[in-house]
Amino acid sequence: MAEFQISPPLSEDEVVSRFAEHGIDYETRADRYKMLNDTMFADVNPNYYIAYYPTVEEGKPIAVQGIAPYKNVYLLTGLKSHAKESGLEPEQTRGAGSWISQKVMDMHGNRPIVGAAMPAGVPVFMKQGFSEVEIQNGKVVNQDDIPEDVREVLEMLESQGSATTPIRKLYYKPVAKWFYVMRR
Repeated sequence: MAEFQISPPLSEDEVVSRFAEHGIDYETRADRYKMLNDTMFADVNPNYYIAYYPTVEEGKPIAVQGIAPYKNVYLLTGLKSHAKESGLEPEQTRGAGSWISQKVMDMHGNRPIVGAAMPAGVPVFMKQGFSEVEIQNGKVVNQDDIPEDVREVLEMLESQGSATTPIRKLYYKPVAKWFYVMRR
């Protein structure tokens, strides 16, 4: 895999602009995730991070991952690779989507992460420790740490036959360890 560099946090408009500078049409989340328009996934103010090759200053944008805080979770707001459109060789772009996604997840591990992954992204997230959100009889189950309104959106996606897969990554709270010195 090539060595990439990560951009600082960017707005979605900045992402569109950065890709446009290199002749790449970056579809916004409103364009790509139409079923999520008018939900918190569209209304939050996410940060986006771009994987560049070979450097941020002199390279080309290849892949991007968005994430936004919402209540007690983070919402995924899009993972997209433009490796083919970058004009770079495959060995210069291979793994950029997985790389940027992993970097962003590593920076945001202090609360659960929830999203609706497109089919191509599901394996990327599963390799990072995500799991599918369980839905039984149209209802999200065993996800009490996900806000109710987010669960409702995931249920809506399921009922409307979305091609996305509801996913989440657990946040494990560190356990305080107490050591006792016992005297005899």
